[in-house]
Amino acid sequence: MSRYPSEVMAAIAYNKAARILRDQGITKDFPENYIPDIDEIAYAKLYNSVRISKKIREYRDSTLTREE
Repeated sequence: MSRYPSEVMAAIAYNKAARILRDQGITKDFPENYIPDIDEIAYAKLYNSVRISKKIREYRDSTLTREE
């Protein structure tokens, strides 16, 4: 929770980072956090406002990008 003000924000950030990595072709299973205490609209608002590190956003799996 070092960068996020609450457990909910940290869980949403994890979900967002996992989705970014999956969208980039990473096949590791990142189980998504279920957050029962907020509704869909509040979740979406927080999801869109949470910042993910540049390292995650620009991560490329070397096995996917390596040219042989």
